[in-house]
Amino acid sequence: MNNIKKICLLLIVVFFVTACSNNKIYQQYEELAKFQWERSKVLNYTMPIKDNSKNYFLGSSLRFLASVAHSSIKINFKMTAPSGKVELVKAYEIKIRNEKGIDGSVMGDIADVDKPLEESIKFAEKGDYKVEITHNMNAIEILNGVQSVGIFLEDKDKDKKK
Repeated sequence: MNNIKKICLLLIVVFFVTACSNNKIYQQYEELAKFQWERSKVLNYTMPIKDNSKNYFLGSSLRFLASVAHSSIKINFKMTAPSGKVELVKAYEIKIRNEKGIDGSVMGDIADVDKPLEESIKFAEKGDYKVEITHNMNAIEILNGVQSVGIFLEDKDKDKKK
């Protein structure tokens, strides 16, 4: 029971630390029950786009047990515009380890890794974009050790205006 309290406290601290980026205009996490991501489990996000004239940075956030042995997590990503038009369907391989170990931050047993998906993306429409993510790890039905999967959007043009 004591470990659960430590993990919850750690998650709260990590959430507040990662939420302080001044360029992030959107960030959403989907929690996975029992640290298990089934291949059939579709993670759904709704990403509001208010200004489609800007360039954005689209990234992913993974929170997982530091003991996960994989060097990368493969995902399928689908993004649908407010009109229903599918604008992006792509497979990504998110590197979570490098030659030195976990390629992110580690607090206790939990690791956080933020990685780019699209360095520069422009949206065709204003409104709510729907995003669907599934894992695509070969021959693995249940990916163990993943606590949450998030996506975030940063305004690339914000720094240019300063």
